[in-house]
Amino acid sequence: METDNNIYTVTILSSKLFFPLWFVVHTHIVLEHNGVFSRYEVLGRTPLARPEKAVEGFLYKNVLPPEAGLFIICATSATSGIGPRWKTNKSGNIVGGENSVAHKIYKFFEEGTVTSYPYIHTYNMFNGPNSNTFTKWVIDQFPESNLKLPLSAWGKKYKN
Repeated sequence: METDNNIYTVTILSSKLFFPLWFVVHTHIVLEHNGVFSRYEVLGRTPLARPEKAVEGFLYKNVLPPEAGLFIICATSATSGIGPRWKTNKSGNIVGGENSVAHKIYKFFEEGTVTSYPYIHTYNMFNGPNSNTFTKWVIDQFPESNLKLPLSAWGKKYKN
């Protein structure tokens, strides 16, 4: 029988983008183990993307709380850090113990393997590579996870 400290959770969350791109989503990945949450995402160079939160290139960790959505209006809210936010939607979730797919994804991030993302130093909001390209790339590393992205995740099909 597994104890709670051997449980790993990987969640894919999506949030609408700011006005006028409300029909597109931004995805991010939240890892949880022992009550500690880590949020990973690719962000363009905006005031939200603070350098001290950068893992490498455009990859960031814990810029926002795990389940926080993006600001509804980017220009004013992102610079002040105050303003209404979109709710997030769960696009996928897996839970498992030691040696599960969830544990393997957790290790992929926490051991730094995630920095092998091929577009870590390139970002293009509209066509990709962007946050959705990154999330799809992670999912593709673990096809057994059966995680999927929403149709409105522009950039998930980006190919160089």
